[in-house]
Amino acid sequence: MKQKTGLGRFQIRGLIIPVAWDEKGNVLTVAVSTFDEDEYIVDRDKKGNQLIGLLREEVKVSGEIGIKDGVKTIKVRSCVLNKKSAFNEGALEKKREGHAKGESVPR
Repeated sequence: MKQKTGLGRFQIRGLIIPVAWDEKGNVLTVAVSTFDEDEYIVDRDKKGNQLIGLLREEVKVSGEIGIKDGVKTIKVRSCVLNKKSAFNEGALEKKREGHAKGESVPR
């Protein structure tokens, strides 16, 4: 049985890391690995999926923290990359362009 416990809205800082891949090696799910060694699986909704384009980038993510099946999760509300908004200032599009050109992401 899936159990989800909402802990509230928080802001976390860390690196975007891959945590699940498809059979071709494409990243399906990412997490935020914080500097105090916590890991938060990013919900796979519209904003959460945008973080796939930010692998290995340092970010500040605001969102709803929860626990699902004993795993910490975050539903992304906003994301800031290098003091610039990844969702508002084109940083995400620039990263996506490189990914679309076939630049692979090693596991």
